[in-house]
Amino acid sequence: MTVITLTVFLAFAILLVLNVPVAIAMTLGPLLAILMDGRVPADIVAQRMVASLDSFTLLAIPLFILAGELMGSSSITQRLIDLATVLIGRLRGGLAHVTILASVFMSGISGSAMADAATLGKVMVPAMRKAGYGDEFSVAITASAATMGPIIPPSIIMIVYATMVSGVSIASLFLAGILPGLMIAAALMITSSIIAHRMGFARSPKRERGELWRAFKRAALPLLLPLVIFRGIAVGAFTATEAGAIASIFALVLALIYRDLTWARLYKAFSNAALSSAAILLVIAPASILSWILAIDQFPVSLVSAIQAISSSAVIMMLVVIVIVTLLGLALDGLAILIILVPVMAPVATALGVDQIQLALVVILCVMVGGITPPVGVLLYVAKTAGGVKHMVEGRLVWLLCGVLTLVPVIVAFWPPLTLWLPGVLK
Repeated sequence: MTVITLTVFLAFAILLVLNVPVAIAMTLGPLLAILMDGRVPADIVAQRMVASLDSFTLLAIPLFILAGELMGSSSITQRLIDLATVLIGRLRGGLAHVTILASVFMSGISGSAMADAATLGKVMVPAMRKAGYGDEFSVAITASAATMGPIIPPSIIMIVYATMVSGVSIASLFLAGILPGLMIAAALMITSSIIAHRMGFARSPKRERGELWRAFKRAALPLLLPLVIFRGIAVGAFTATEAGAIASIFALVLALIYRDLTWARLYKAFSNAALSSAAILLVIAPASILSWILAIDQFPVSLVSAIQAISSSAVIMMLVVIVIVTLLGLALDGLAILIILVPVMAPVATALGVDQIQLALVVILCVMVGGITPPVGVLLYVAKTAGGVKHMVEGRLVWLLCGVLTLVPVIVAFWPPLTLWLPGVLK
């Protein structure tokens, strides 16, 4: 590791320890390294930051965030929850299963784990508390279900990933996330069933005849949107950015049809989408400087040589990635982890023969596990706050669900067809 690379990482780490915001720390670290090196003018930092955001693809981020905000501001979410309740609410621990299935439905619209955690937490955490499920289980299962938001397409974090690695198709990433996302849903449902039987959760009352058909009719239009997005991207009818625009317009039209979107809610949806988008883009911009410095300093090449000296196994490399991302998830936000690791790991994966789509899914899945891992556990915090839970939620159930979710990236690492089969078939 050369002096310039060491300076970047040390400065970044020290600034994070001092509680400096990630975006500022990522800007100051490379800037300090450039000033110390002296070979490159410092104004290259501003130039590359601006150039990195001049991208048509990145327009998809605010558009999908807006679609999620409009969905949460209207009755769209409630209609999906009602359908999930009728379908599987009769199972023991039914409200937990409803939360998981509703998250599957919502993941096909919002693409954001934070949005799903906030929306589901507002509705399902109080409902599970009233049914006697306990705050720890209610918050933990809601936050865990929200991890499917960026895995089942569309996905904001996949769009960010694709902009950082050349040659990675957003459409392929979207398609690759479907099977792992459904695997997460199945794993959470099995775990919820075991916990429900052990803790003696009651079954919900039997539903009236015809209720399924009424719930399906109410949710038919919201369910149509994920199918349109999936079909359009799969056949190449539109890009991810165009899919984001379609999702936003579709959500807005549905809210107007249902007549439950006031001017105040509409303003709040747009302002929240603007703030959330700015927060994400503010981290993406300095990431281009970090990637550029590491590239010109030949750090990925040195890392490849070091790893190959230990082992040339692709599986070993993937397991190392899982361990590193999981450990970083204990202290860092998911987007910061992507910014730090992806510019380094992508060239290493190529050198070892690992498919970039497979690597992307392993990294993103582990990042999502970090979203529910204490002490940071941002998804736990969002679900807890939205559900009105005052105390922290960091008990054994949380760690159990972290372990269950970690099994999915491990399976993906050992079984590449899980992520590569569907993009290959549809191509």
